[in-house]
Amino acid sequence: MFNEKQVKKLQQLLAIKNRDYATLFAYRLQKFLEQNGLKQEVIIKGINIILQDIHEKEKSEAKEKIKVNLKGITHPVLIKYGTEIIKLYKEGLGARRIRKLLEMEHNAKISHTAIHNFLKQQSCYKPKEKEENAKS
Repeated sequence: MFNEKQVKKLQQLLAIKNRDYATLFAYRLQKFLEQNGLKQEVIIKGINIILQDIHEKEKSEAKEKIKVNLKGITHPVLIKYGTEIIKLYKEGLGARRIRKLLEMEHNAKISHTAIHNFLKQQSCYKPKEKEENAKS
């Protein structure tokens, strides 16, 4: 729908990180100008309001990203790939599969128990219930 080079340039000039937000900016500006007219004050006001809103959304998304507690962690693989480990765990992978993925993709050597202990330390860890407890 949009020329990709123009969207990239718009992202760069407006300091917007997400492509979708750049297209949202154009759409919202168009609607704002249709409703309020084409005076200079109105254009400036509209751009300021829309950009402020988009930048606030980007900041809130950045805060919601995965937070890793590296306090007491000395293993270099855990320090380097901690966010990726938590992300993979939240996607449903266990410690053994995470270890295999890290070894295949990054050639990182780490034991599954180290990953398991790291996940226990993080706030995202939820132990799986055994089938016997679920039947009761």
